[in-house]
Amino acid sequence: MTRTDRPLETSGHPFDSVLENRGWFGKRFTPELRADALLFWTGEQWLAAMDAKKVP
Repeated sequence: MTRTDRPLETSGHPFDSVLENRGWFGKRFTPELRADALLFWTGEQWLAAMDAKKVP
C-alpha cells in the first residue's frame, strides 16, 4: 500500500480531522470477519492496527 494525499471532507464535528492529523489511514477487514477500525501509518509504507478498546 502507498499513502496518497486526498482532500478531506469535514462533518463539522468537534473531533473532525483529529484521526487524520495523527496519521489515521482507515479500516481493514480480514477474511476471518475481523475489522481493524484504527489503522495508522507508522512509516512510509507500514500500517499498524490499534485496539479501539484501549483508547481512552
